[in-house]
Amino acid sequence: LTDKFPQHPLAEFLYAVSLYRAQRLTEAQASFKRVEEMIYLASSAQAIKDGSGLLTQNELDQLALVNKNYWALTLASLGETSSALAYYQELSQAQPDNISVCHNLSILYGKIGRYQEALEYAQKARTLVHNIVQDQAQLRAAYEPIYYNLAYVYSLVDDKAQAAQAYNEWRSFFASEPPKVGQFNQ
Repeated sequence: LTDKFPQHPLAEFLYAVSLYRAQRLTEAQASFKRVEEMIYLASSAQAIKDGSGLLTQNELDQLALVNKNYWALTLASLGETSSALAYYQELSQAQPDNISVCHNLSILYGKIGRYQEALEYAQKARTLVHNIVQDQAQLRAAYEPIYYNLAYVYSLVDDKAQAAQAYNEWRSFFASEPPKVGQFNQ
């Protein structure tokens, strides 16, 4: 796709995601940056031809948010916590009720020792996901790290009672080994 449509942000984005999933993180980071630049240029041109139609400004805006999320995941995976945090803070402004953004903000705040902010976002992620987990058992595995993270963050702020309660809630929904602490969601 990138050969056929070298200036198309969606083609470049798909390439960047494939690099990210292949753990070629430095290359993915550069590719996500190119996507951002392409979106900026496309926004000023109002649309980009892709061979089958146009990307509207709304579609470009949505692609920009998804690209920023993957770019933040890449930065976090590369250990660039402060850069990833900046992107997630920006995403939080645009998507305040996005479960993965809240969860990932919680993890990043925890990594830099800002435990109150980590707790705030862990609680918000758990609140946003709770009805989904209760109503749709098949989706539980995707959201398990959110519950476990809440228990972990309560332990970071030294609230043993809330940590125990959150851990018990996690155990009541999930019967598996604990996920790695600091696991990011997409």
